[in-house]
Amino acid sequence: MIDLVTVNNHGMEVFQKGNNGIPVVILPGMGVSFDSWHDVCDSLSGTNRVIMIHRPGIGNSEVGFEERHIYQLTNELSELLLKLKIDKKVILVGHSYGGLCVQHFVKRFPEKVCGVVLVDASSVDSYKLDELELSFLEGQTNESLIKEWLEKAEQSSEALKDELMPELTDRQKKLPHDVQQRLLEFGVKPDFYRALASELKCWDEDAKMIKQLGTFHDLKLIVIGRDPTYQMEIAKAQNIPLEEMEKFESVWRELIMDQLKLSTQSEFVEAKGAGHSVHIDAPEVIALAVQKMNNLLQAFK
Repeated sequence: MIDLVTVNNHGMEVFQKGNNGIPVVILPGMGVSFDSWHDVCDSLSGTNRVIMIHRPGIGNSEVGFEERHIYQLTNELSELLLKLKIDKKVILVGHSYGGLCVQHFVKRFPEKVCGVVLVDASSVDSYKLDELELSFLEGQTNESLIKEWLEKAEQSSEALKDELMPELTDRQKKLPHDVQQRLLEFGVKPDFYRALASELKCWDEDAKMIKQLGTFHDLKLIVIGRDPTYQMEIAKAQNIPLEEMEKFESVWRELIMDQLKLSTQSEFVEAKGAGHSVHIDAPEVIALAVQKMNNLLQAFK
């Protein structure tokens, strides 16, 4: 079920499925549709109430006009939980940039969270990746991306469709028809790019603020990281210098492993055969991690 819930005077697109167990709130990565999490949601909805959101400007969520700091998103998520009448602690699942948002929410509202699953999540120290100065990333700066996205934000939806020509992958063609249609319409709206540019513009400042807020203390935490071997196969297929990809993956893994220090009760899971989009490449890994979290929390009731 998809609803547009008024949060902070803006409509926020919210997907819900399932009615039982501990609520699981999923925050997708930057520019990622919650529909791409269909398989994960389907697996979890039998045991948990699953809630997925589109941040302002994403999907049908209204963008507003202010800069999109993570601080605002965590306020909105807190308000959303009240609007949905969720009065019990939730399990938070965050992927990529969504994982950065999760880290902030937990540190601000620890009383609302009973467990966290970070899925190849962005690090508060991601600047270390920029310092590598690798040739295959040359020209791919935050500034250039922001400029590109703001230019797209000035185009019409029709022009964006003509330029981007969205298509479904073979895997997506197996999804329900309504999900396929939403995926085709996702990412061809001017506000989508305006929101992305704003999130990225605020990224470094937000990361510094989140880091200063400390740790999760003894909150149960599962950190899922992508498979470096899989990433090397991708690099080889794309003719990316393997020695450069090895450096990048080494630092990425270091940043992922550092997230284990966020809690005294943390564990690491490698998503074998998965790249950064673990929710697509290995959705069962995420579902199993949440189920394990369910079991751990039930055992300590």
